[in-house]
Amino acid sequence: MLIGYRREGGFTLVELAIVLVIIGLLLGMAMKGQQLIFGAKVKSLAQQFNKFDTANQIFYERYGQYPGDGCTRSNPTSIRQCRGFRDGRLTSRTEYAAYWAALTSMTDILSPSDRDSVFGQDWSLCCAVQNYSPAAAVYDLPGGNQVDYRIFCAYDQKFDDGRSNGGIARASRGYNPNTDCWQTNTKMDAWRGLVF
Repeated sequence: MLIGYRREGGFTLVELAIVLVIIGLLLGMAMKGQQLIFGAKVKSLAQQFNKFDTANQIFYERYGQYPGDGCTRSNPTSIRQCRGFRDGRLTSRTEYAAYWAALTSMTDILSPSDRDSVFGQDWSLCCAVQNYSPAAAVYDLPGGNQVDYRIFCAYDQKFDDGRSNGGIARASRGYNPNTDCWQTNTKMDAWRGLVF
């Protein structure tokens, strides 16, 4: 028997290796979970824009005009109040506001909650921006810089042309098809053209 020998408490190398592996697994799952959440938001954004496009076509097939086009009141209660000049485009604030009323409260083609964006704010309709040609209405989030760069960039790359200044999806901050959208964590202003 050794006299005066005390065993020091501590972790063995095996125990430390196990702890590090567990920490690595937890971090990996957290990162993968974040990627899944962002991927789901990109798909949700695409589905929302598809729903808007489909609603526009349903409205046109039912009423022979596009929602909001020719409306002289911003909150019409019937199609009869939208018999002004119709040119197949929305060009005034009255027509922009009437667009949502035509699809929701007037016809129930969309519910008011369908306007909720994945960015936590309702989509609005606005004037043409970012060199859209010809001048066209765009879906916009009021207040500027409300859109998560990563999500909108990934949406544009997957469902449009991947360029911030081309196609129907446009952004105030540049990116190109060769960049990794997930490297930049910032907010920007972004728009998606109204498709009739």
